[in-house]
Amino acid sequence: MASFYINDTTQPILRSFTVNITDGLLVLTFSETVNISTFDATQLTLIDAQDMPVAVYNIRNSGTLLTNDDSPIVSFLLDTADLNAIKFNTDLFSTLGTSYVTFSSDAVIDMSDNMVAFLDYSNATRASMFTDDFLPPNLIAFELDLNSSTIALTFDEAVNVIDFNPEAITLINSNVSSTRRYRIDAVRDSETIGERGLIVTFSLTTEDQNQLKAFEDFATEPSNTFLTVTDQLITDTSRRDNRNSPIDISDPLMASEVFPDLIQPQLVEFVQLDLDMGTIRLQFDEPVNVSSVQFDRITILDTTGSNNYTLVGAGGRYVDTLRTTVELQLSRDDVFSIKLNPGLATSISNSYVQIGA
Repeated sequence: MASFYINDTTQPILRSFTVNITDGLLVLTFSETVNISTFDATQLTLIDAQDMPVAVYNIRNSGTLLTNDDSPIVSFLLDTADLNAIKFNTDLFSTLGTSYVTFSSDAVIDMSDNMVAFLDYSNATRASMFTDDFLPPNLIAFELDLNSSTIALTFDEAVNVIDFNPEAITLINSNVSSTRRYRIDAVRDSETIGERGLIVTFSLTTEDQNQLKAFEDFATEPSNTFLTVTDQLITDTSRRDNRNSPIDISDPLMASEVFPDLIQPQLVEFVQLDLDMGTIRLQFDEPVNVSSVQFDRITILDTTGSNNYTLVGAGGRYVDTLRTTVELQLSRDDVFSIKLNPGLATSISNSYVQIGA
């Protein structure tokens, strides 16, 4: 038996580390065996340079520890939220030269309860090996809001909004055999990026809105709102500019939420009153349902409003494919009554229309 024993009082130090952004894997190699049960990933800080870093990120979550036994080597996977935050900051861990790690002395202890040697910015350790992100970003959810006229796209990793191309998106009304298809145009440069670069929100053009509002079986609820995309939609934030995975029409993505149109249509033009044909033509700011016309709320009047006639009507039809312009058929009584009134609808100056609420 030993007659004299000296306790180990030497702090473990970090010898090297490697990083794989594709997998979110960090492998730390220490100068001696450490107690794996004491490892705390939240004590690590990632920086882009020694001394005066521009990009700094404190790991917020424990991640997944891959090393099960006490060892000089500690391998762990970054939590998805941490990994996405790192990817979103393109100044950080984007190359070997921008990959440094520091940590407090609480990061891990050795088998003799010695705390690891503290690493500050001035002696931060640079990665000995860096593997960039090789995976394409995937669109995993989307929301359509026809009130705010926006679409919000959610990806599984940070994306680069500069490369966003909304024309790669087609909306369809079924995942089995779609009868409605529309390729998005979108308002140019309207896209915004959300927290950690995962959500891209963009505005629809008036044409987009009207195309989606024109049919009762399209874009009114998730079950009739599906999306396909080509691989030209967007890239991720890596230096490899990985393009998104396409979503094919054979397996389209269903909307996670659809906020249907709750805004009342507005009459924008009284296009025509033709008493010879017995028709009146009206144009609205969005698609309307011609079968819902209530003629007793439509009044023809002169400039003062005192001379007026409320229609009886006899049906209607759409004039354009977008269903924003309708032609209403007047009844025989409508035509006779208006013609018998010499101060009403004899010229543009005494031909006005009013639609009641």
